[in-house]
Amino acid sequence: MSNFIQSTTQNYLEIFDVTNDLVILKDGSVALVLAVGSLNFGLLAEEEQDAIIYSYAGLLNSLTFHIEVVIRSQKKDVTAYLKYVKEWEDKVLSPLRKTQIRRYREFVGELVKERRILDKKFYVAIPFKSITLDKSIVPQIKKKETIQFDRAYV
Repeated sequence: MSNFIQSTTQNYLEIFDVTNDLVILKDGSVALVLAVGSLNFGLLAEEEQDAIIYSYAGLLNSLTFHIEVVIRSQKKDVTAYLKYVKEWEDKVLSPLRKTQIRRYREFVGELVKERRILDKKFYVAIPFKSITLDKSIVPQIKKKETIQFDRAYV
């Protein structure tokens, strides 16, 4: 007999499965998750900023369902990159090129000291509740129970 414990974090998550950008939840609902791009809003002209604001407001006002905008910020460690640039600088033979690379490395190093460097990713989650179809896609899951359902339907 073994005293093997099989409890994992997955037992506490509401997620049943992830398939083709769809997050299938244990309660039978589904969410489509889309990675979206960003733009540097501050660099746009005032007219362009206004156009984007009005377009975004029009999009939000036209939706007949809820959406969730998720922004994931993560601190970036650039020490490996700075080490790579230093190695590159050491290999270059041209004094002018070496000076340019050194200045660039110092610039990036100072930038990191002054500000935190963040990697930001943007997502839009569009939920779909099975109750809208009067039919559950995924029946309620009990602990340690596996279920089968038609993924094509999802």
